[in-house]
Amino acid sequence: MRSYHLLVILVALLLSACGGDQSVCPQGEVECGASCIEVPIADAESIAVAVLVPSCGFSSCHGGTYPEEDLALSDADSLRALVGHPSAQDPSRNLVVAGDPAASYLIDKLRNRNMTATDSLGNEATVMPPEQELCEARIASVEAWIEAGAQ
Repeated sequence: MRSYHLLVILVALLLSACGGDQSVCPQGEVECGASCIEVPIADAESIAVAVLVPSCGFSSCHGGTYPEEDLALSDADSLRALVGHPSAQDPSRNLVVAGDPAASYLIDKLRNRNMTATDSLGNEATVMPPEQELCEARIASVEAWIEAGAQ
């Protein structure tokens, strides 16, 4: 019985050591999925390199000669081109509304909210990227870029 109590105490101590606000990431980095990343700076170049190109801007999605929804996301200039550009899924909404992340359709796609029912081909509209959603730090950097004027 005594060894059982010691085992319970040991497990409780181990669980409490794993909980809380302790981070496994080095200082200056945040958890993003199963890895640690530096928080992307809220400018078009940094977001393109750290967020869009690896998550969206490859040839089978929003890169290459024929990007999905005719929406290229392969560099900083293509990111800036989203400002004031209507969404193919909901032409009444702009992909990026400078200064207003909450009104930007891009943020709704990244957060899986307020989307139209179908894309331009009649397929169900889904969160982007569809295979693995972006972590909060990456979405927050895109929101900060928009909030700062999306330049």
